[in-house]
Amino acid sequence: MKQLIVLLCVPLLFSCTEKAPMQASDNSVQVDISAVTNQTDPICHMPVKGHLADTALIGGQIWGFCSSACKEKYVQLK
Repeated sequence: MKQLIVLLCVPLLFSCTEKAPMQASDNSVQVDISAVTNQTDPICHMPVKGHLADTALIGGQIWGFCSSACKEKYVQLK
């Protein structure tokens, strides 16, 4: 049972720890970390400072995420 739990959790750890470069799009902007509303990723709770990989404008505030996967999950929840 412990092995099954570990196997299920490992992909989550790697999805949030890899430094994914921000992909440029037509509406991408450079964001200063001080402009980000949150200090931790709302999905995986990783500190955003030093791990900022993507952002989203939600409710007039800039939210930071450690990966685009965490951003997509959060946007789907909203």
